Amino acid sequence: TVLVEQSALTVQGAEHFMAQHHSLSCSAVPIFGAHNQLMAILDVSNDFNMSQQHTLALVKMSAQMIENRLFLASHQGEVALHFHARPEFIGTLWEGVAMFTDGGQLVAINRSGQFQLSLNSQHANINDIHAKPQIDFSQLFDMPLASLIRQVGSAEELIIPLRLSNGARLYVKV
Repeated sequence: TVLVEQSALTVQGAEHFMAQHHSLSCSAVPIFGAHNQLMAILDVSNDFNMSQQHTLALVKMSAQMIENRLFLASHQGEVALHFHARPEFIGTLWEGVAMFTDGGQLVAINRSGQFQLSLNSQHANINDIHAKPQIDFSQLFDMPLASLIRQVGSAEELIIPLRLSNGARLYVKV
């Protein structure tokens, strides 16, 4: 079902199609690759009578860790922008990560970043390896990428506020 729906879900007991699986509680989450393609499903199954209410949340977190590692491993060498509306979430599973060329063209963005910048539906080919970059840094943020890099300098651990073009504030680490 997760393969078809491409979203997280839990199937418990008699909700399973096959009677021999009615004794199970299964929580499953899709894992998407660096180019938004479905790569795998992560499933945790246990005895229905010992169901844990937090299993789906833990499976989602594990899948997010895998997705983030796949994304970062697939996009080496570009300018990496780590961001979130709350500075304490930078460096966590929930941070957005966007990769830009040195000239400021968006190359790729993880799913958390797509959500935070509202790029999910209207820019479906963002991470398509065959598509040309269509979004420039200055279209998303209130300054060019070169200005941000000058502001950050060589401080790799510096987290600074940055405004989106719509005025919302994010915190970023380059």
